[in-house]
Amino acid sequence: MTVKDYSKLKLVIWDLDDAFWEGTISEGEITPIAKNVKLVKDLARRGIVSSICSKNDMDVVETKLKELNLSEYFVFKSVNWTSKGPRVKQLLEDIHLRAANVLFIDDNKLNLNEVEHYSPDIKVSLPDEINELYSVVDKIGKDDSELSRLNNYHVLEEKRDASREAVSNEEFLYSCEIKVEIHKDIENQFARVHELINRTNQLNFTKLRINENELRDLMANGNYELGYVTATDRFGDYGVVGFYALNLAKHKLEHFLFSCRTIGMGVENYLYHYLDDPELIVEEPVAYKIDMKDASKWINSSEQTYSEYTEMSSVSNTNKVLIKGSCELEWAVDLLKTDVPFVDELGHVNPDTSADITSFNHSVNMYDAFNLSEDQKRQFQQEVPMWDDELIDSAMLHDKFDIIFLSGFLDQWEGVYERIDTGEKIALGVDKRDLTNLDILKKKLNKLENKNNEYYIQEQRQKMLQFSAKYKFIGDLPAKEAAKNFKYIISKIPKETKVVIFLPSGYQRGNTSKMKNEGKVRGDYNLMVKEALADYDNVSFLDFTKFTKNDSDFLETQDHFSKEVYYEVAQEMQKIISDSSKTEVNLISKQDFEKSSFRNMYSKLNSLGLMKLVMRAKSIVKK
Repeated sequence: MTVKDYSKLKLVIWDLDDAFWEGTISEGEITPIAKNVKLVKDLARRGIVSSICSKNDMDVVETKLKELNLSEYFVFKSVNWTSKGPRVKQLLEDIHLRAANVLFIDDNKLNLNEVEHYSPDIKVSLPDEINELYSVVDKIGKDDSELSRLNNYHVLEEKRDASREAVSNEEFLYSCEIKVEIHKDIENQFARVHELINRTNQLNFTKLRINENELRDLMANGNYELGYVTATDRFGDYGVVGFYALNLAKHKLEHFLFSCRTIGMGVENYLYHYLDDPELIVEEPVAYKIDMKDASKWINSSEQTYSEYTEMSSVSNTNKVLIKGSCELEWAVDLLKTDVPFVDELGHVNPDTSADITSFNHSVNMYDAFNLSEDQKRQFQQEVPMWDDELIDSAMLHDKFDIIFLSGFLDQWEGVYERIDTGEKIALGVDKRDLTNLDILKKKLNKLENKNNEYYIQEQRQKMLQFSAKYKFIGDLPAKEAAKNFKYIISKIPKETKVVIFLPSGYQRGNTSKMKNEGKVRGDYNLMVKEALADYDNVSFLDFTKFTKNDSDFLETQDHFSKEVYYEVAQEMQKIISDSSKTEVNLISKQDFEKSSFRNMYSKLNSLGLMKLVMRAKSIVKK
């Protein structure tokens, strides 16, 4: 077993079942492991905090931790049923620590490999491999008997949660009431300043390390201005969080560094501009780059400044637009140029997991996003291969919009699956191949095997067997059911929100057997959806039938169109947004459109007129 260096340890992330405690809490009682309980408390007294990443129910875990009087010893708890790799990576971002300073403990080697893949520099251990940590805990970190570091991370966690409630990050920062003071009496905080110079990394812009004698020489040098920074906000007092040494003759910063607890507050931008934008040669890497334009106006802002901001933001945060769709909308969205804030949820594929997130715009998945309980969503997470939480999520659930564009196009392409025992449905994959067929599913998974992610492949193979046994392939979604889905979705959207639904073209193109009935099927679908929503005053439609008059208006399929069609659609969207928001919306010129570089290879091939050739080549290969 390799001996690990714990000298720079700042965080331990624990799995719970058969790791931190004995037993599986979801199956019954557990038994605390005394030496682990003691370790967590001893680490906290050395300024080293603990967190949790466990596949369990948060309410059950939290109840048990409180019963054991341990809940407050853990920060940024991550307890749910999703994969641990992405969660640990997100946890490190939230807590502002580098992976190299973190240890993850889990009894499952698959989880250890997964976490290591997502955060390559992290230390990982099985529970029986941390014996040395028990013995060296009193020699690492530094004395923190008052648990000040643990309390600081609880404050950071509270801020993280509050920031998620804010409309924007800037609004949150203004609401924090951040106050920064600059002090010149370095001797008064000599030990803390010296510690910052030699221990900070993520926000140390010059990374010059000096000993105590060198710091005293710098203090005595009249050619330099030295200062340290303190910060407070409505969440707490952060104490000394930064230091600078400015060469006055050269107007150049030789030291410019901040504690990681200030990450995201903008203190570094504030101080840089306060010092009149001195020369700064940055030694990479740093967590944030200096914003040469942004002086972090929320710092030391007066009530009047905040009032002016909220008045301004109340205007800018209205007239928001959400655009949901797939490749049929990409071009139209790229054509729009507007000051109106809009969010686009366009289809994409996660390259690491092969999850086809295009499906989140299918009416079945939009219905699921509003209708399913957390337990039902968790069931999908556990059983559906190549899962991604985005598949049944949307900004519609978390924010209000003045205009929402929805699309009926995905209902024409995606295959639908039903859980045999309980009846929940989910749309997956644009090619309508039956993914309960293990051979087809394996071929899809094989495409990922060259990405150095063995842990993920193994996990998906386990899910394949469950999915094949527990789900059945329905295929096409009947138009009647799609209409019911849209009716339910619209009922969950505020009545004051204008909803525009893109409908596929009912024009019947070509005469080949493959093309037969495509236009009719889509036309019948359109009629069914329109009839279902006829009584909703806030709903209107952008029917592509209006824009397609002959075969030349289409590309390789019934649902991809010529540039001219997309330009007309964008003009309609422009008018809708302008009329509803009373804000001018411009389109790029047709000349610029011809030169545009689109966001994915599929759109680029279409824009060059090459997609038909690619499709034809594929059909020849299959033959």
